[in-house]
Amino acid sequence: MKLENIPHDFLAKLKSLYLVNLKINLKLEKELLNIIHYFKENDITIIPLKGPVLARFLYGDLSLRGRSGDLDLLIKKEQLKEAEEALGKIGFNPNRESADIFWRSFNLKYYREIGFIRSTNRLLVELHLDLRGLFSYPPLEDFWSGLREFDLDGERILMPSNEDLLTYLCLVAMPLTEFIELRYLYDIHTLISKFGKDLNW
Repeated sequence: MKLENIPHDFLAKLKSLYLVNLKINLKLEKELLNIIHYFKENDITIIPLKGPVLARFLYGDLSLRGRSGDLDLLIKKEQLKEAEEALGKIGFNPNRESADIFWRSFNLKYYREIGFIRSTNRLLVELHLDLRGLFSYPPLEDFWSGLREFDLDGERILMPSNEDLLTYLCLVAMPLTEFIELRYLYDIHTLISKFGKDLNW
């Protein structure tokens, strides 16, 4: 790239956005590692979806994937109560929708997720029971059976196989509106570029 042709103030703006993104993702990763560690101590199995783990795995760099405002964790349906209690012990409470009986039931039935928020830093954690609400998807048993471990700063984190990760990323890219977010397509592109020749198509 011929950076000398790019106005200095525009480069400065890009640098500022880059640093803000990195700062937020570093905080999210720290929170995620704390949650994973606590859940392991309580024998609760979780799989982080998207977020810092995907940034590290696909791009090798937290700053190279756009930040999200929450942490998405896939859990087993039978461990939902334990996971809720565990989050409560580390300062998370059901968000407004999850605290309401009607909306909690609605979200669990249709979106297959419920949210929790920590009042001190407004961090949102969503517990997912399925890969993507409102869509059809492969049986979760297959997804859970194909797990492997990924080392994230010394913490062993469960991740789906590359084939299951590709399926999940495609599900995420399916829009609830008419627009597909470019970042999700780029995640798919990056996964296929890095691992495509080894994928079991």
